[in-house]
Amino acid sequence: MATTPKKNQAGADTAVENQADAGTVPGIVVERPRPRLGETVQVTVAEDVVLMNTETGAPFTPGEATPQLVTVTTLRRLDDGDLTLV
Repeated sequence: MATTPKKNQAGADTAVENQADAGTVPGIVVERPRPRLGETVQVTVAEDVVLMNTETGAPFTPGEATPQLVTVTTLRRLDDGDLTLV
């Protein structure tokens, strides 16, 4: 499995995976491409976070994958760590 070292925004070392079988090497963080505005992605919220879904007006269900249209708010929540891509 080929990986290329890369620095993320926080300056920590991550690895960019070149094959489809990501997650097979312990300790390797696979960096996904940033979603684009208007895309639909699956997101989840952590168990200890209460966050309102701006599309439905209802809170996200912790641990449950939810489809979300990528907006500026979605990107900010992903950057803040409030939402996680599934």
